[in-house]
Amino acid sequence: MTKKNLKVAVIVVALVAATATGVWAATPDSTSVVAEAAESVASSGNTLVDWTTAIILALIVLVFPLWMIGHMLYVILFTRALKSTPSVEAMQQKRASKGLPDQATTSETAQCLQLLNEAWLTFSVMGKGENGEDTRSPKKMRELLNARKLVAQAGKLLPTDAEAHAEYAKYRQFLYDNLKRTFFSSWKLIILALIVAVGLAFLSGGKNDEQGFFYNFFTPGLPMFFWIPAIVYYISGNVPQFMIDQKAQRGGGGGWFASALVGLGLGALGSGYTVRTTYTDGSHEDDNSAHWIALMIGAVILFIVACTIYIWAIINYLRNYVLYI
Repeated sequence: MTKKNLKVAVIVVALVAATATGVWAATPDSTSVVAEAAESVASSGNTLVDWTTAIILALIVLVFPLWMIGHMLYVILFTRALKSTPSVEAMQQKRASKGLPDQATTSETAQCLQLLNEAWLTFSVMGKGENGEDTRSPKKMRELLNARKLVAQAGKLLPTDAEAHAEYAKYRQFLYDNLKRTFFSSWKLIILALIVAVGLAFLSGGKNDEQGFFYNFFTPGLPMFFWIPAIVYYISGNVPQFMIDQKAQRGGGGGWFASALVGLGLGALGSGYTVRTTYTDGSHEDDNSAHWIALMIGAVILFIVACTIYIWAIINYLRNYVLYI
């Protein structure tokens, strides 16, 4: 493991540990679930089945969410490493530290350029250019990962030749431009989850609440089941640029279905109407009960949609960090 990868690993572990503390604090029921499973193991005679159940529960409640968060953070940090390229001077210093000549040999330069050309050939052919050459573009994550390996091999040759170093920097920038991530999901769902969390923080204490809003919002309780998933949803909703470009070509938007569900709830909120009864003497009476019914139905729909944010976070994780579809 290189020093750079070691630093990245340390950062990821620290972030996962910090997130784990928040997730564990936000899920008091998870501790009781695992505790009940452990108690059942101790009290039951069928220890094999109970231990299997306890392990499965631990995997579902603890290991998978933490793995998901840690994996996403690692991918984001790993991609950002491509943002800058070591200068020729830095290459020369590294060569000197390894006991190599300050300047790359002709053979090393040729091998570097060959690897970069092979990296270009991993991308899909999209058509022909004006001069008849193939135009290429990444269509799958596998192509970008294979190209990144080849570019990394070229970097290990520590190119100092101006042309080879410029090509190396160009390919690193190309990879970063396609792998960098931008949030491309539903802001409406995040805002809804935060609004629900704020509302629950105000309501959870009741009239005699002595702790106040911030205590209710940040300590273990119902609000955390909405604002922590909102954070996870935001991270999982960061999509590689090449996937965003492909979706834009198809005319697709990010998180459109979740946004549609939020829109459905908002539409229900505004679907109320007033019934006016006019009497023979010219007076009238308005019945606004439909507005209250609409508000109740809309609020229930929005609350249910907000409860699904963890499901959408998992779907986003699988699509944007595992399957890339």
